[in-house]
Amino acid sequence: MTKEKKPIILINKKNMFVHHKEKNPFIYYFITGTGLVIFWRGLWGLLDIYLFPGNPLLSYVVSAGIGLVILYINDFSLSELSK
Repeated sequence: MTKEKKPIILINKKNMFVHHKEKNPFIYYFITGTGLVIFWRGLWGLLDIYLFPGNPLLSYVVSAGIGLVILYINDFSLSELSK
């Protein structure tokens, strides 16, 4: 009779984040917010470099237009973000 060996899980990411969210909500939200800001900073920088780099006004207008199209497709519904 052989026993099945279970894999050793060193870190379960989901439980780790849930634990910190419940135990230290300020730290959890601070780290999450910092990650979001860094992500958007990088995306903004890439758009500045690659989306009409010689014409910043056109780049801003096209970026705003793309954002409005995405919001329109989503029916301007941002309630999912507040959950």
